[in-house]
Amino acid sequence: MPATITDTPYVLKFGSSVLRGPADVPLAVSEIYRHLRLGRRVVAVVSAFRGRTDTLIAHAAACDLDANSPAAAGVIGLGEAETAALLAAALGNAGLPASLLDWRTAGLRATETGTNAGVAGVDAAAVRGALAHGRVAVVPGYVAAAPDGSPAVLGRGGSDLTAVALGAALDAEVHLIKDVGGVYERDPAVAADAPGRYQGISYADALVVGRQAVQPRAVEHAEKTAVRLSVVAPGSDAGTSITRKASRLAAEGHRLDSAPERPVRIALLGIGTVGLGVARRLAREPRRHGVEIALVRDAAIARPGLPPTVRITDHPDDAFATDPDVVIELIGGTTLAADLVERALAGGRSVVTANKALIASDGARLHAIAREHGAQLLHSAAVGGALPAIELVRAARERGPIASIRAVLNGTCNDLLNRTANAGTTPVGLEEAIRAAQLAGYAEADPSLDLSGDDAAQKLAILAREAFGLELDPALIEREPLTDEVISRSIADGPLRQIARVDSEGRASVRFESATDRLLAELPGAWNAIEIALADGSPPVTAAAAGAGRWPTTEAVVADVAELVRAASDPHRADRTSAASDAPLATPAGA
Repeated sequence: MPATITDTPYVLKFGSSVLRGPADVPLAVSEIYRHLRLGRRVVAVVSAFRGRTDTLIAHAAACDLDANSPAAAGVIGLGEAETAALLAAALGNAGLPASLLDWRTAGLRATETGTNAGVAGVDAAAVRGALAHGRVAVVPGYVAAAPDGSPAVLGRGGSDLTAVALGAALDAEVHLIKDVGGVYERDPAVAADAPGRYQGISYADALVVGRQAVQPRAVEHAEKTAVRLSVVAPGSDAGTSITRKASRLAAEGHRLDSAPERPVRIALLGIGTVGLGVARRLAREPRRHGVEIALVRDAAIARPGLPPTVRITDHPDDAFATDPDVVIELIGGTTLAADLVERALAGGRSVVTANKALIASDGARLHAIAREHGAQLLHSAAVGGALPAIELVRAARERGPIASIRAVLNGTCNDLLNRTANAGTTPVGLEEAIRAAQLAGYAEADPSLDLSGDDAAQKLAILAREAFGLELDPALIEREPLTDEVISRSIADGPLRQIARVDSEGRASVRFESATDRLLAELPGAWNAIEIALADGSPPVTAAAAGAGRWPTTEAVVADVAELVRAASDPHRADRTSAASDAPLATPAGA
């Protein structure tokens, strides 16, 4: 496979303080997606849900198992396997490519049998192989193979040790994600004052004051193998680094969890399939943000599943009367949507939108309005669904000039081609495939925008702006429609893909071409893919993910909102959210 932006994985370990139960799994998905948007590959290590290990220990005792036997270890380690399976499933639901490993397939080896073992090694090739099939590998922590092949567990907090062992084997940076976001002088959860947070702490000091935050064996293994180890909060890269350097306190002492001083107020414009998904996802983190009002066409229609805190209105003035910090536009179209987005930006309110037609035709003007009024316009979901195409283009551009982009940008067409070409001995026609895609939620009631190539052309115009600063008229981009004749070619000659191309000279097209490389030929369902070629001839940047559906698009919208929330929490952070408009969202007045 061609190289991604970084070949060095990041190991993210999610402990039970942040993965307290199944309801927190989508938050872990969002944290993983945040790193994918930066062009990183991720190994996600998980602990059991809070209290689950104690329950399993009690189950083993109730069965009269020797507390330090391989049988007990096999039972006690089931909690991590449960969490890992749910996380991998949730990643798949969000349209993100993930491989689920276990302690056997990851080649995790323990030093001894029982329930307090050390770690002897990892099969790095197996983990890298899993990453080659996707950008995420999910590994349950705490459990490894004893020398005799039986399961052993790595002591309390052993998932920290699993993460460090993986970091050592992969030469990867390791982030232990905790609810407090760092190592403190005293436990901030129980301290009466505001204990100091260490910006950096030595291995020796971490073994003394950091025992509550990091398993001592994990610290010792990190020192032995020189692993780059940090304790951070979800949504933050600022925490405590654990190194050989002398310990030093940070300027602030409060718990570091990337939350703003008060929840960011959000007005949601549109409660369709995606809008409902966004409202439900944002409601999971009330400390960070809250959707106070939603604008709809008909306020009398019942909307099952909508969080009860969201007020419905069909009057735009009502939405703005709540004085939102952020406006999420999901109503579609280019007339009313343009008016409302411009109104929000001119009022200094940042906007998140999935509206590809609006951004393709009017994005440059709207970004200028945002800059003028100190707001931001973010639109990751407008291109690629869960595929972070815009972020990958920006990250690739940091490496040097981009020569060209080749991409599958329309999930509906990819789904239709897969349904027809993979139909076996009974060919499926285009009309039948469209009906099936509509039932699956991938195709609109009127799929003409997808079939004509207009949808892909709009997205290609957005990428051309991001990659080359070019303003292309989507209507003038050469494109080939999806017809029965194209379907016949795909069935007869092998898989065709709707491939969008643009280069630095502005040559752009959307055509159906044979797919011979693995990136596109094996592209499943309604997935999208991108290949970004660099002018210096270095390996291209590639990625693939689901490009259609409620949850992939929801994940992209929520990720943009999270960027704005981080800006509100830390206006001086280095990772800006928008190349076109980098003014941070101001901390809400009165906070």
